[in-house]
Amino acid sequence: MKALLFRFVLLICLPLGIVALAVPFHDYRTVPSERETVELNLRGVAQGPRGASLHDLYTAISKDDLAECPELKKTIEEMLDAVRPDSAVREMGPYGLFLSRERRWAPDMLVQIEGGVWRSFLKRYDKDDSGRLRLEYERHLFLVEKKLGGVETGDPSIDDRAPIVAVVRSPLALVDASGDIDLRDAVARENVPDLLVSVEAQSDRRGNGMHEDSGVPVGTWRRLARSFGDAESESSHMRFVLDGRVFEGEIGFDFEDKRIEVPVARIVRYTVGTLALLAGLLALIPLYRTKAQEGIAVAGPVGVAVWDTVSVIFAGLAMVMVVDYGLVRLFHVNTLARDPEILFMSFFFLAFAVPILALLTTATSAQRIFIDEKGVRSRSMTGESQVAWDSLLSVQVNRISSPFRKRGFQMAKAVAKTLVVESRDGKVTILEPPMRSTKKRIIAAMERHAPESWRKTIREQGDDWGGML
Repeated sequence: MKALLFRFVLLICLPLGIVALAVPFHDYRTVPSERETVELNLRGVAQGPRGASLHDLYTAISKDDLAECPELKKTIEEMLDAVRPDSAVREMGPYGLFLSRERRWAPDMLVQIEGGVWRSFLKRYDKDDSGRLRLEYERHLFLVEKKLGGVETGDPSIDDRAPIVAVVRSPLALVDASGDIDLRDAVARENVPDLLVSVEAQSDRRGNGMHEDSGVPVGTWRRLARSFGDAESESSHMRFVLDGRVFEGEIGFDFEDKRIEVPVARIVRYTVGTLALLAGLLALIPLYRTKAQEGIAVAGPVGVAVWDTVSVIFAGLAMVMVVDYGLVRLFHVNTLARDPEILFMSFFFLAFAVPILALLTTATSAQRIFIDEKGVRSRSMTGESQVAWDSLLSVQVNRISSPFRKRGFQMAKAVAKTLVVESRDGKVTILEPPMRSTKKRIIAAMERHAPESWRKTIREQGDDWGGML
């Protein structure tokens, strides 16, 4: 029984020590931390001279002219419905409250246009021959450009009805910015060039109403807002013009993950891992320190070592999930992987499979078979048993099966074979050796010492015992 205890310690402590020391478990936890950010959105293009450099690139188009391309007209009007303030939809918010979105935004949309219509529109509305349409419609600016496959512009050999795929970019509104500051003037007066660089990097940001960090320095923004923005606003709200574009921004709040180290988790893990590794290595000494003995060992040191190695590997895989779960529960650190099914299987393997593996390996390695002219004798962890040749009744192979389901049917599959030698006085059960050569050695010894009348039976059963499951 001591061997069983040592093997159980080996299969639990050795993988625990290796996993605890070698696997990079998280020794920290992350918690959400609130921080101030500048939320910046592009509102549109300034009317008048301030936005002329951009506005002049666009050509006004009437509803009747746009109706010549029904697909484009439908897409543009859908986008307008999305961005008009008076068309804000009411949405189901958290806790069942209805919320109305104040800031509307339309994403880019794809549209199919006949090749002839596309070329006709380019000829009439493409001022700079860029191959793109810049249209002003109902105080909004639309950029339309060919996106995917289709026809080549201006090629008369191409069918006018062959479609092209175009993308309509999110529209920009024409905004009255007469009272808004010019950011370049404000930056020069306050000497904060870093703010200008940050805003220029966000020049394509659309007014989608989402709380996004623009990367603009909060301190610099607050300083500028005190001078040119809404002085009474707690959020330092400010609207300004930059190169014809109208931006609106304010200070809001965002959450980021803050990493907090948990050194005690690392200390406990390394301490427990070191002690478990030492316990596992010490358990190896009595298990593999064997003296020369008579008889045939059912499982020699090499076969037992293979079994133990495979068992330690599988126990180590299960131990990863168990150690991670323990660290999370004890120290609230971040988990490596969160999978309840794998965690349950890991606990199940360590609680039930490891004891069974320890028992089978110990029982097999402890059994020794003695075969001579008198009969067959077995010495195992449960004691001794013997069978005399003169009272022999049977020699047969017993299969140990495991149930499983296949295509809805309950079936059984052999997982091991034992050789049972039975007489009127007793029975000897020889467990299945890990090495086929051991089986051949046992069968050869039995044939050599058994009565002539039993040798054929022993040979046939030996062939079955040494064959495939």
